[in-house]
Amino acid sequence: MFDPNTKEGAVFMAAVNAYRRMGRFRTQRERMKNYAYGRQWNDPVSDPLTEETMSEGELSRRTTGRQPMTNNMIRQMVKTIIGRFRGMRAQGNRDDNGPMALLYNQNCLDELDSRAFEEFLMSGCVVQRVALECRRDGVVRKYVDNVSPADFFINDVTDPRGCDIELAGMVHDMSLADVEMRFGGNDMNRIRKIRRIYGFENDIEAMGRQAADPGLLTGGDTPRFFRSPTGRCRVIEVWTLESSRVVRIVDPETGRYREMTLTTAVETELAEEMARRHKKGQAPLKTGHTRRHRWHGRFYAPDGSLLSHCLSQLGSGEHPFAVKFYPLIDGEVHSFVEDIVDQQRQINRLLNLADHIMSTAAKGVLMFPTRAKPDFVSWREIARRWAVCGSIIPYEPVGNGDLPRQVTSSGLDAGVTGLLDTQMKLIRDISGVGTVISGGNSVSGAGADSLSVQVDNATMALNDLFATFTDFISRRDAKAADLPDKI
Repeated sequence: MFDPNTKEGAVFMAAVNAYRRMGRFRTQRERMKNYAYGRQWNDPVSDPLTEETMSEGELSRRTTGRQPMTNNMIRQMVKTIIGRFRGMRAQGNRDDNGPMALLYNQNCLDELDSRAFEEFLMSGCVVQRVALECRRDGVVRKYVDNVSPADFFINDVTDPRGCDIELAGMVHDMSLADVEMRFGGNDMNRIRKIRRIYGFENDIEAMGRQAADPGLLTGGDTPRFFRSPTGRCRVIEVWTLESSRVVRIVDPETGRYREMTLTTAVETELAEEMARRHKKGQAPLKTGHTRRHRWHGRFYAPDGSLLSHCLSQLGSGEHPFAVKFYPLIDGEVHSFVEDIVDQQRQINRLLNLADHIMSTAAKGVLMFPTRAKPDFVSWREIARRWAVCGSIIPYEPVGNGDLPRQVTSSGLDAGVTGLLDTQMKLIRDISGVGTVISGGNSVSGAGADSLSVQVDNATMALNDLFATFTDFISRRDAKAADLPDKI
């Protein structure tokens, strides 16, 4: 169970606090995702009459009685940039027979990276996890997985290179079988403990309930940190950068060099080895002490129970996450989608304003004098005949012979069309996704070189995004290459 006075308890609390501090980022990411996928009327607003909080779409439906319209420009722009990214990648010079080819093929990294780039455009954050694991197919190999920023947490960082990362982790939703296989092994006592933690102790077929949280379910969306979907088991993975004393050992007889974390058990083992060598007249081990920073990984249950712990698999001793935030100026994250949200909102509002003007304008309204209506024809019959081509409506002229007339309004838009055109131009200019990139505006008869130059010039505003994500891929590949080939 959770004990804040232990080392493991302190790390667990640090993970909870890191998750809490990223609450604002998760909220912003969800908003950007909604805009990218067309759910653009979900922002919370207050009804000016009742002061009730609701979505913009619900308020519009209540006040106008109409479903608000959306012209999703953002989605098309995101798809265009991803298409340009894929095209640039296909034209790259990656060696299909090189040392990374197997990693790319086994993990379908071309597809995985495209989805990661889509996330990067929406949230300004991309996270992948690299590990050497044995999964359900029973094969031990290097795996690369996309990590949703909604499941990821990290300490406050300001260095775009990630040099100030000291805590990083994520939440997993696993089946009970996966948890038992990964953390229970063949130890039935550990397996029974795992079943007890996740509520499967009495009925292995029951839908597992989440373990009771350690009194920390407060503030923002923190409860999500502890709870997973019904029938799944929440596992919290936390990596911390820790400083430890290391003993360096050189065997003068074999020349073997090794380093070991200095613990009481290691000190006892070295003392016994020294005594044995002295008794046999062998050369003593040469030892020295220093301090090393090493990444330590821990896996927790929702109640703070430690399921397992390990050191980094990477030769460099780093954590398993490849992380990139954009642009990370003073620790702030601002995505591509965020830059054009205001223009998208204005486009939607102008579109609905134009629709409202047209829907309320007079369209074929018939002004029929009541004095001109004959008694032998009903209003329903007059309306039917008026709508039929070639029909005749008899009437008796009275006085000056007032005639029926039809009123059709032109639906003046009060400048809405001009404003809408301006916003459409602004969203293209701000995003950097012009018609040239999307395949339009090509000059008839222009050569391939000329078109290529036009596309390169049009892509200039997006080069920073492409270069930042390319740097992320390079760092991810370096981490994967640093993994051993076998456990």
